[in-house]
Amino acid sequence: MFKKRNLALLLGSVLLLAACNGDEETEESDEHQGHDQDHDSSEVAMLEVEIDMPDTATAGESIEIGAHVTYDGEDETEADQVEFEIKLDDESLDSIVAEHTEDGNYVIEYTFEDTGEYEVIAHTDAHSLHTMPNQTITVED
Repeated sequence: MFKKRNLALLLGSVLLLAACNGDEETEESDEHQGHDQDHDSSEVAMLEVEIDMPDTATAGESIEIGAHVTYDGEDETEADQVEFEIKLDDESLDSIVAEHTEDGNYVIEYTFEDTGEYEVIAHTDAHSLHTMPNQTITVED
């Protein structure tokens, strides 16, 4: 009889602990779900850059190359860096840090010395994010 009583107490204790533990997990789960509702993880702030330059240029003439930078849909006026890389036939020719002018616009002046099809890459860093959109420009005589 002593063994049956101890066994019954042991099983009762295990069931009680399991029930208490289950309630605790439910409370934590509810708290976590509430947290997810406050911060929708599907909405991630985006760093976006739109290069602003002509499709063609004349060799030896200076042009303006710009980038409009936004973060989370708002003009980014304090980007860590906006740097334009100029490439010809996969060879990097130049890299120039742009200056912020206004309303998320960053600009450089550049002169293409020779004819050809160049690639301009806007390496942009802000809010611990990096993006590097590119655009081509044809330089003619």
